[in-house]
Amino acid sequence: MVTGTSVTYISVAKHIRQAGDLLHLPYQPIATALAFLHRFKQARKEAYPDTRVAAACLFLACKVEEATVRTNDLLNAVHFVAGAVQQLDSAVTSGNPVSKTPEFGAIVGQEYYALKETLITDEQMLLRTINFEIVVEHPHKYLFNFGKLIDAKFSLIQMAVSFLNDSIVHTNLCLAHPPADIAAACLQVATELLNPLQLPVVNSPSDWGALGIKPQHVDHIGLALLNMIVGNMEPG
Repeated sequence: MVTGTSVTYISVAKHIRQAGDLLHLPYQPIATALAFLHRFKQARKEAYPDTRVAAACLFLACKVEEATVRTNDLLNAVHFVAGAVQQLDSAVTSGNPVSKTPEFGAIVGQEYYALKETLITDEQMLLRTINFEIVVEHPHKYLFNFGKLIDAKFSLIQMAVSFLNDSIVHTNLCLAHPPADIAAACLQVATELLNPLQLPVVNSPSDWGALGIKPQHVDHIGLALLNMIVGNMEPG
């Protein structure tokens, strides 16, 4: 069953994406870390510290995707994002203005070595929880290939990629559907939303069956994507 991601795990997913951006990581390891998070959430029902989960998912994903990042930089990025979120929450609760530059002390010395040991422990826990299933196939390559096949304009590809990236954060579609089906659904939803605006979209993917994809699967995923889009537009 595909559902929207819980509020708690949306927060952790955003944490992972923000820390990955802060580290200037390519999207591949960030997307892989998010996939690990969803697998972890599905397999483990007991609570686990959010910051430690985020760090472990990124740490393992960087190894799997061969993305070079120093452990010290990763830990500092993850804890910087956590601190910034905490300061924002505190400011909102107290009604005080939010600082433009969050206060943050770099992790060094014994604190770093202690957190590094914890990170290694958490990585092992993550691996056991997801049964050492570390291979992740992302929908992005299918999306770009399908885009070429239908001669999609840049505006369509850009919107479809945006929906795809958001879906990895806000839904668990990646657990329940093949990546090609998700890619097709992102393109279809983008086409449906752009066409009423009379933007230059040509050769819309009206028949996915020719590519070996069941149209009913695309429609089902597309509905989940539309629910996500509407949910993200609602205030609060």
